[in-house]
Amino acid sequence: MVAVQTCDGRPNYGDIMQPTANEMPVPMDLLTKLQDYEWLRGHPYHRVVLTANATLQRIMSAWYHSEIKVEVLFNREIEEMTSWSKAFVKQYDRRVQMTSGSKVFCIASSRVVISDEKAIEAVVSGGIGIAQLYKHFGVMPRFYLIDAGVQNTPSGPQLWREYVLHGGGIECRIREDFCPDYLNLHGPDAGTGAYPCDPAKKGLSDLGTPAESSPSKRSSLGDLMQGLRCSNMLDDVAAGAASPLQRVLLTATGNVLRILTSYYRLCISVSLKRSSLIRDSSSQYQRCVDMVCNGVAFCRARSCITLDSDMTKLVDSGECDVGGIFRQRDLLPEFELLSVKLESSETDIPGFGRHYLLKAPGIHCDIVEEFSEITLSLSDIGSLTVLPGIPIIFPNFTVKP
Repeated sequence: MVAVQTCDGRPNYGDIMQPTANEMPVPMDLLTKLQDYEWLRGHPYHRVVLTANATLQRIMSAWYHSEIKVEVLFNREIEEMTSWSKAFVKQYDRRVQMTSGSKVFCIASSRVVISDEKAIEAVVSGGIGIAQLYKHFGVMPRFYLIDAGVQNTPSGPQLWREYVLHGGGIECRIREDFCPDYLNLHGPDAGTGAYPCDPAKKGLSDLGTPAESSPSKRSSLGDLMQGLRCSNMLDDVAAGAASPLQRVLLTATGNVLRILTSYYRLCISVSLKRSSLIRDSSSQYQRCVDMVCNGVAFCRARSCITLDSDMTKLVDSGECDVGGIFRQRDLLPEFELLSVKLESSETDIPGFGRHYLLKAPGIHCDIVEEFSEITLSLSDIGSLTVLPGIPIIFPNFTVKP
């Protein structure tokens, strides 16, 4: 596993939870430990799961092509004779199971320590569940992958991982145990999908907005930006035409770079092409970046960012970069997928793209990402003799290429 890098050293929307621009998805000591395990040697999607930063439900929904449900098995306060440096501290043990269809694929056990008085009051009052706290207070936690391995059981080897979410006076230490062969939960061919890359096909297929879902108002630590019933799926037409890797990229919530770096074990760079105020505006910024692998640009991300007066002052003063506001201010954004498109014949460059929003108090980001078809086979990018280019899938977007 290699670092996600930015050519100008600045943070970006490709992995908004990263503490730094050059963070390793897997710590070096853990990477060494896992070299011979299926986490690294098995299917590339194992690595996407391994590095999932509070997005496991969304990632597995994309893999299984199904709704992911979370059932709380227990949630209990821990009474301990412990001396804390803060006057208000509460601890909880929590266990949930995640299912696709009627099948359980993951058991997540967590110890939650709350040291923020407002958060404790919200839980004690009964109005806010523990898993809702980050979303309720709009706090984006830090993610730390601590450990991972394989446990041998009578039914087969089980992968597991441990990580920490920390922020806003809320710390969650979580262990996830996956059922044996969890990627084949519904059979080896279920949900694999196929990318429609027939060069004879013409026209841009606009697959519209995501399918309607009925998420609970309660959120889950498995997907901080989604409800307890997680159906972060594309509509049936788009989901059926796309591969699991496409589905996870098209529904990603600010972690595209983490997904691609983990999947391919390749260095992905971000080249900042433009970042400036929009003409005749004092609060709207335009950004355009390319994602690059082995010197080949395979994705273009264009964004229009609207800031309130306080955020504008922070950017103008140099205290906060416009591309890193969510992480620098620890703001957990709301995510809204507006549309996805597969195939582009307007420039004779096949590809796919999406249009989405990231919103938090003081900042509104309108973003399009356009992927070359080579994104689905980056392992072969070094052998290219002809550069594929990046299609212009959203020609009418506010920010031009």
